[in-house]
Amino acid sequence: MQNLISSRLLGWSQHSGRTPSLPLQGVVILGVCLIMVLRLSSVPAVIAGSDRLSEVDVLLNESVKLACVADGLPRPRLTWYLDDDTPLTAADSGTDGVHVGDGGRTLYVDGAHLSHAGRYTCRAVNVAGHDEKRFNLTVLGQSSITAAAAVAAADL
Repeated sequence: MQNLISSRLLGWSQHSGRTPSLPLQGVVILGVCLIMVLRLSSVPAVIAGSDRLSEVDVLLNESVKLACVADGLPRPRLTWYLDDDTPLTAADSGTDGVHVGDGGRTLYVDGAHLSHAGRYTCRAVNVAGHDEKRFNLTVLGQSSITAAAAVAAADL
């Protein structure tokens, strides 16, 4: 196919015995690559694992990170939300021990408190579409650990 494209664009054929110079072939190949890129210019945003809710437990005063691995073309813009309505942005980072890092790909909770518990959502958006990944974060304090141990002991 490249020979056909080259011969038509450059005005030569294999029967003429002439071949185009190397710089001209480079131009033709570049033109073909640009056409391929234009076809792939809009790939919807997709987040790995978006088909299921991730249950995440963290001990009181411990740290946890939630990862959002998104693909798409153009690169999706990532936004984190708490309980579906409160956006958590890089500007909010550091307040109350919660911050967004790695270009939006990771939400860090440092020194987890009971107030950090809730549903966190990573939303990826680009011109071709959007996707969401949900995390249910549970902060386990002394009372919840004792209750879980009691349930486990009762099952024995």
